[in-house]
Amino acid sequence: MLRIQGDCLSKEDKKLLKKATIYTMDYLLPRNQRGDSRLIITVSDPDEEQTKLKNKATCQCNIGPTGRKTLRIWLDKSIIRRRAKTHFNQFKITIQDLLHELIHAKQYLKGELVDGSGQYYKFCGKRYRLPDDDDLMGYYEQPHEIEAYGRERGLFKRFEEMLKEEGNA
Repeated sequence: MLRIQGDCLSKEDKKLLKKATIYTMDYLLPRNQRGDSRLIITVSDPDEEQTKLKNKATCQCNIGPTGRKTLRIWLDKSIIRRRAKTHFNQFKITIQDLLHELIHAKQYLKGELVDGSGQYYKFCGKRYRLPDDDDLMGYYEQPHEIEAYGRERGLFKRFEEMLKEEGNA
């Protein structure tokens, strides 16, 4: 199940974000490997914690009592560039951030990324310590972030090319 929400989004905006999500998830992870997971994407102002950490996007995974995974992606609405000339250009940065977070969604769904307790997490079976909030280099050196940053640009280019072929970019 996929839900895209945000008071700042028009039907056309939601349609574009849905298209990017489906395209990317189909590329990263076949539908039969996603189980009965839910993906909820919210575009809004940051909350207090996101403001403190200066986040522009996040992905969290909650596992219910039945084992069903609910993935929640949050995107900061301030990165939408409404003054850009085309609809796609208005959402370029938002889509790039979305694709980055969808890579984390894939990591959670495949069991590659597992949240630990407090200061630790697991990635591909190995335990890692979370960097301090002010350790920017430590953030970028985390293996799950290396994969996400390494793949987001290529995924974006593929999606953009698909839209161009359709006459929508």
